[in-house]
Amino acid sequence: MSATPSIRQADGNLQVAGRLGFATVADLWAQALPLFRDGSGAYELDVSGVEHVDSAGVALLVEWMRLARERGAGFSIVGAPQAMKDLIRLADLEGLLPVTSFRQDPA
Repeated sequence: MSATPSIRQADGNLQVAGRLGFATVADLWAQALPLFRDGSGAYELDVSGVEHVDSAGVALLVEWMRLARERGAGFSIVGAPQAMKDLIRLADLEGLLPVTSFRQDPA
């Protein structure tokens, strides 16, 4: 996997890969805006390709959720890595961010 961040539409879902952090969120925000403007219905965000996440990455997820809700669309996150799960819990965002499944990282 590449550390270069990307978001793309595939099979009706959004797939995020690379690093979600302070150094990459602005680029990911710009990449994602057209996908949220053109989309309709529900957004399922597959983050199983995320290699690294920090608090800025979690804040970006909150903003993407806000964009979806502004359009009256559903939003869910699947394949969250353990680090993302931990940050969401630490920030007390479990009730806000709809994470429906977590990635099983190797031990």
